[in-house]
Amino acid sequence: VLPFRNESPHTRADEEVRAAFASELQRLGRFEVVSLGQDDQAVLAALVRCGGRFDERTMLELGRGARADVVVHGTVTQYSPYH
Repeated sequence: VLPFRNESPHTRADEEVRAAFASELQRLGRFEVVSLGQDDQAVLAALVRCGGRFDERTMLELGRGARADVVVHGTVTQYSPYH
């Protein structure tokens, strides 16, 4: 699970949503969930979505580098922590 992008006015929405998402996947017990931190991979993750499109080459490179079957990248556009 790559770092999520935050396009909402809430400063920590990306971190909170990503943590909840990864936790739910882990809870299902059907996946080994590996969350990449704020390192070199996070810089590449920021390049994944540009102008509303996904860069497939970058996604493939990230997946191969992490030896992952699936790469998840999300963007938080709206967030209401109290609802």
